[in-house]
Amino acid sequence: MNEKKVEELSFEEALKALEDTVDQLSDSSTTLEQTLVLYSEGVKYLNRCRAKLTEVEAKIKLISAGLPPQTEIAQVKLSQEDDDGR
Repeated sequence: MNEKKVEELSFEEALKALEDTVDQLSDSSTTLEQTLVLYSEGVKYLNRCRAKLTEVEAKIKLISAGLPPQTEIAQVKLSQEDDDGR
């Protein structure tokens, strides 16, 4: 990974870095010390991915809060179908 801090990575960048780290961990020639360093880096990338997903989930909930409840949406669809003669 380049010199960008983990906290500055986009979700996609952190996920790619995590995938690369897992690939390196899968290499049988990795020493125990290297494995420990890679594992530590992988946890940082994983935490970044989780943080970004949590952030997006909160934004979706905020946007969705302005929508009518599901039952109202279903009733609107039913009344539109009745109006269309279905």
